Amino acid sequence: MASSISSQLSAIQSVPQKEKTQAYLNLLSTVLSSADAASVARDVHAILSDALTTSSTAGQVVQRKVLSNFADRLKEGAVVNAELK
Repeated sequence: MASSISSQLSAIQSVPQKEKTQAYLNLLSTVLSSADAASVARDVHAILSDALTTSSTAGQVVQRKVLSNFADRLKEGAVVNAELK
């Protein structure tokens, strides 16, 4: 899924600004629902790195919402594997 995640993240860069948050959240939700712990860790890292380091394209509002949603998902138990938490 590594190349898939890369292509999906690239696609998000071309999404209009007002749709970026939802695009990141949809991708994050898809990744967190995966059963493969190794790919979840790698892909979540890729999503958060992309969202938080591409400030010129993501923007601070998007960054805050993506990070906040990820933290909420962790609290809700979306990630069952204790090693990944």
